[in-house]
Amino acid sequence: MYRFLVNPVSQSGKGEQIWQQVRSKLDGLGVKYALYRTQKQGDMTRMAGEAQAAGSPDDPIIAIGGDGSLNEVINGLDLSKKQVVGLIPAGSGNDFSAGLSLPEKAMAALDGILGCRAPRTIDAGETICTVKGGDGSENELRRRFIVSSGIGYDAAVCEQVNTTKIKGFLNRLHLGKLTYFAIGFKLFWTYKKAAGTLVVDGVSHPISDLGFLSVHNTIYEGGGYPFAPEASPFDGKLSLCVTAPPKRKTFFIAFLLSKTTPGFHTRFDGIFNLDCREARLDLDIPLPVHTDGEVLGHCSSVSFRVLPQCLRLLG
Repeated sequence: MYRFLVNPVSQSGKGEQIWQQVRSKLDGLGVKYALYRTQKQGDMTRMAGEAQAAGSPDDPIIAIGGDGSLNEVINGLDLSKKQVVGLIPAGSGNDFSAGLSLPEKAMAALDGILGCRAPRTIDAGETICTVKGGDGSENELRRRFIVSSGIGYDAAVCEQVNTTKIKGFLNRLHLGKLTYFAIGFKLFWTYKKAAGTLVVDGVSHPISDLGFLSVHNTIYEGGGYPFAPEASPFDGKLSLCVTAPPKRKTFFIAFLLSKTTPGFHTRFDGIFNLDCREARLDLDIPLPVHTDGEVLGHCSSVSFRVLPQCLRLLG
């Protein structure tokens, strides 16, 4: 039995519209399914656990929503069971679908899911950081990611994208990906630089002028920017994009051009990609941290590790 987890407000109500189309096709084909409809952020994590407990790992759990919805799903699952999952995209960025060359049109994605007889086994990642609470207490947070995680400028963009009114307006015009560019352009002039040490699979790299570190399970981030053009969710590794150019204009030019020429950003001093199984970054100042676009908080130390071959993907 298919178990559908629907975020009805995804992309300004598009999630509900897509579900109605999906439901009509499922009923027409006589496909058995169960529906879990979310009402607020965090519901999908809880419901994913409930859906997994109600069936077997071979009963597909399908998210209808954006990359953040799929993130909530994987954070609610027992990954030791290698659950079968799928995504029908209804988000602003849809970087997961783009990174795996999955259909970005909802009904085409549904066709791919229903027609898939051999799920592909894929990796995920985990981010661990310590965030200070409002009362001064320190809390260790662990959060899985399926697309990417990061600290610095990219997380700051996510922080503002998730609260800006522009996002809803552009989503209604089917231009949601422009939200990332608009916020990114604004923050480009004011983002904080940091210095510290990056440890990659036990090897230390001193870092200065850090703009951001993004850690990838798939290629894209921020609505289609190929920060890690060699990233693959099938190789048991994560791909780091270290962005520490000495000049801000270098940073801007590099990533503006990388949109059309994947890998172009690594031609500039202070910007490079590394593959690893685990990494730790210690900085001199706290910066925002995100997992799949959801901001966890601000911290000065963060670790990342790959969770190899932990999910089975339909489509």
